[in-house]
Amino acid sequence: MRLKEEHPELFELAKDYEKPYEGSGRTFTWSSDESLDELERPERMAAIKREHEVRAARKRERRENLTLAEVFGDEGPEEDDEGCLICSL
Repeated sequence: MRLKEEHPELFELAKDYEKPYEGSGRTFTWSSDESLDELERPERMAAIKREHEVRAARKRERRENLTLAEVFGDEGPEEDDEGCLICSL
């Protein structure tokens, strides 16, 4: 739901693709289980965030198969456009 929160205009554009196709009547959806309309319901968004937190907590508890970035405490990609030191060499 990050797309909806950070780029609502792009989320709405993506929702526009989820319309019945005139030729077959079938509807394209980004997710096989539910449409973006269903995913953006407040209770569903809250559930998605809770599920993500549970999975993240389990991963932290297991602490196996860590990437080198995780070993050294890097939480993810840098926010700026520059690569890491290795990438810039």
